[in-house]
Amino acid sequence: MGVQLLARVNAADHWDDFNTSGSIPGRVMGKGGLAWGRDLASGSTTVPGVTGGTLRATGTGSGNAIAVVNPGTTKYTLVTKIAAMAANPIPAIIWRALDANNHYQLALRVTSSGAEYAIFRRFDGTLGSAIVATGVTPKVGDRIRVEVDDIRCVVYVNGAQIGSTTMASFAGAPHCGVNVNAIDITTAFDDFGIYV
Repeated sequence: MGVQLLARVNAADHWDDFNTSGSIPGRVMGKGGLAWGRDLASGSTTVPGVTGGTLRATGTGSGNAIAVVNPGTTKYTLVTKIAAMAANPIPAIIWRALDANNHYQLALRVTSSGAEYAIFRRFDGTLGSAIVATGVTPKVGDRIRVEVDDIRCVVYVNGAQIGSTTMASFAGAPHCGVNVNAIDITTAFDDFGIYV
């Protein structure tokens, strides 16, 4: 894609620094004018929103929901940073999203081995096998970059590649964003940008 690690997210074609509180949907990115949307997993009533200068679950409702934007292409790079993190985080960065039940994601999770990043495909609400980044522990301040093209994605944390996968599902789905859950209102993201 020719996109290098860029020092400032506001150099992106579309970006949101979440400096204005509000609900999703109904929010427009600060640069580029893309509208944020929301989709709910089956049975979910979770409300994602912007509070305290970050994107997170508001604690209203239950289950998973996604806050997404449509960059208008299936080839893009998304960037964000972890602004806050719960002891047992649930949210994930998502891309190539059809809806809340069908997308690819980079999860921040805690297992018996400790905290880790893991790349998954969520298909009909079920997570597939994980591609786990060994030796990389998620922490507040981490800068995440996901480069997406027609068949492959590459994930970086703080400029270092941590994993990649070939994407065989959801061809043509351009949406990207964040998956949140009402039981984790601590984990939050900031400085969300998209390069097209």
